[in-house]
Amino acid sequence: MKLFSRTSLVALGTAAAITVSGVTAPAFAQEETTTEITAPAVTIEETTEVETPVASEAATLKIEQPGLISGNVNQAINTVTIEVSSGVAETFEATGLPTGIFINNAGEIFGTPTKEFSGSAQVTATAADGSQSKVAVNFSIGEEPSNGSSDTDEISNWIKIITAVIGALTTILTFGTKLDSFLK
Repeated sequence: MKLFSRTSLVALGTAAAITVSGVTAPAFAQEETTTEITAPAVTIEETTEVETPVASEAATLKIEQPGLISGNVNQAINTVTIEVSSGVAETFEATGLPTGIFINNAGEIFGTPTKEFSGSAQVTATAADGSQSKVAVNFSIGEEPSNGSSDTDEISNWIKIITAVIGALTTILTFGTKLDSFLK
């Protein structure tokens, strides 16, 4: 009794080898046999665990609050960069900045304030997916520093002016007295 023909065994072995290697075997034409006994089909199955890449979630955008930014009117402030602690910021915008202060898309705050300001401005960073992170940035912009002269210098100038006026009045009075006595 013949269970399988040689061609069937070769085809079965080829299909099994291809299945084990992960390639789907083509369908083979079955050979007609005149066998009275039917053998159960043999299935070779190999399970291979394949790691499926997990889609990485983009880190949530988060920016850090910088320290107090201070300066004086008409003097450039030191550039301060807003730090991104997670995610990637594409753009930066700010509302309520002191007059003369700006922010660029690198998150750098820079400029020369033109007015006194004490308070905060809101900085918003935006990621490519549209998510945003906001932080308050505090400013203390004082008055323009003096040019080096002190109040004592101002008083000294006023004393010189008053002395000159008194001297001029004394001269006029003296001349007026002498003129008056000459005319008599």
